[in-house]
Amino acid sequence: MTHLHRRLRRSALGRSGFSLIENVVTITVMAVAVVGMAPMLVATARQATLTQANQYRAAAMSALVSRYGAASFGSLTVGSTCTTHLDAADPLPRTECVSITDSAGVLRVVTIVVTPADSARVRSDAMVMRRVRTLVTNPLNVP
Repeated sequence: MTHLHRRLRRSALGRSGFSLIENVVTITVMAVAVVGMAPMLVATARQATLTQANQYRAAAMSALVSRYGAASFGSLTVGSTCTTHLDAADPLPRTECVSITDSAGVLRVVTIVVTPADSARVRSDAMVMRRVRTLVTNPLNVP
């Protein structure tokens, strides 16, 4: 082998891999990319938390509407009640208020309001149902 071939072979063997400078530059570029993505990740996490709270609020409202929708007209007592759910096991701390009003004994208006404890971020939700007393007699006068 000639002197030039030996020299090229030695420099090729000693030059395998990346240098320390190349690795530091790569890590720096990756760090800048991660820092640039951080606000987007925080905003996404906040939006996911808000969406989850809205789903829990809708589920609580749905449960109340189902309960009062299935109740008989006679079991709907006139008045207002508020229940606070602040248990650690409860996914959404909230206050549920139900108000029932009577109109001429044949119409009851049920107003349901679900207010999350963190009302600054999650809005309240309200539902109004009208329940009418059913006829006791057969309207067709058929036995």
